[in-house]
Amino acid sequence: MRITFWASLLLVLCAFQTAQADDAVPGRSNPAAVRAAAKSWAPLEVQSPSGTHYSVWVVRDASIPVGATPDNIEVVAEIGKRGLIFIDSYPSISGGMSYCQAGRERFLRIASIARKLAVETFHVKLESCRDDIELASAGIEWLPESATLRIHWLQGPAGLGTPEVRSIHIGPGATPD
Repeated sequence: MRITFWASLLLVLCAFQTAQADDAVPGRSNPAAVRAAAKSWAPLEVQSPSGTHYSVWVVRDASIPVGATPDNIEVVAEIGKRGLIFIDSYPSISGGMSYCQAGRERFLRIASIARKLAVETFHVKLESCRDDIELASAGIEWLPESATLRIHWLQGPAGLGTPEVRSIHIGPGATPD
């Protein structure tokens, strides 16, 4: 009985260490520990409206097929030389019985572009076939005067299947306040 307990504890600790190692972020130290299959990082090339190209490491979740590249990248706003707000879209990972075969996963991201390396400072899932998240028809509203982004969902990411609205003020470091 004791051997089983210690063996189980050892397996849990090894799995925790593997999850931490798998979530290492290029260019960052001390990443937060999460489940290994829950998130991964991938490079994304984004061109700003001013024509500058940025390479941003972004968080991807398990609803996107491994190795999938975005089928669309849409820039919402460029905040001076501080930040970039963009949306990237991917096909959903297919489920059984044709579930989400033609579905999409869309993410809104904010990246700081103040330094040579662009860094993702915020992300939220906008739409998802897998997670039942649906954006309203006029779902994204950028208010440049106040540096505020408003998101309107028919079914929000809070998971309650109810409408949700978020207002996100973008601070000086291209981070939400």
